[in-house]
Amino acid sequence: MGRPVQSDACAAHARPGPASLVLYDVSTLYFEADRGDGFREPGVSKERRLEPQVTIGLLTGEGRVPAHGQRLRGQ
Repeated sequence: MGRPVQSDACAAHARPGPASLVLYDVSTLYFEADRGDGFREPGVSKERRLEPQVTIGLLTGEGRVPAHGQRLRGQ
């Protein structure tokens, strides 16, 4: 699932209503482990790490209040 699809799905789930500003950010968390476990899996990261990782997304509305968070399996 690409990031544009992730952000659309996150916004649809959160139903932020009328807003003039919505922010969505995606980041990767890595785990110091030798192998993946089905959710935490090795994948592409900005730091070029080989450890298992997951992707997290956070949607905020006006006032920077979190509206929805999402965790995605590492890839």
